[in-house]
Amino acid sequence: MSYSEFKDRLKMVVKKNGGNKYIATKAGMPLGTLSKYVTGISEPTLSNLRLLADTCEVSIDWLVYGGDMNEATRPIVNQTPLDKKTLADAIEVLETALNENGSTLPPKPKAEALMLAYEILLEDEDGSDSNKSTDFKSFLKLVS
Repeated sequence: MSYSEFKDRLKMVVKKNGGNKYIATKAGMPLGTLSKYVTGISEPTLSNLRLLADTCEVSIDWLVYGGDMNEATRPIVNQTPLDKKTLADAIEVLETALNENGSTLPPKPKAEALMLAYEILLEDEDGSDSNKSTDFKSFLKLVS
């Protein structure tokens, strides 16, 4: 890998995704640190390289080694599409649990609870319900 080529690719994807200030903020990294990477003053650590690739939505491989820009986007690994019926069931379970307990949740915890309910219901559909009872007890504690 030529560091000059790396910094050029980094500069390009940072600019394409909103610029230094935006990417630094989105990545939770000091602007000065990102600027040093983009200008070639210093090299990113592996954890910062991963963070930048994730933030700019490119693969680490492309960022480091280059290649076809059309292949730069990270492939989605093991991501299955949402099952609409299971999602609707998860929303219903969550809302019912909240209503029965007279509870409300702020958006982020509510999203996490919804995700957990969805995963529990999805596992149940796959026939792997050995921990279903324990999972639902944990879920109900979470939303109570």
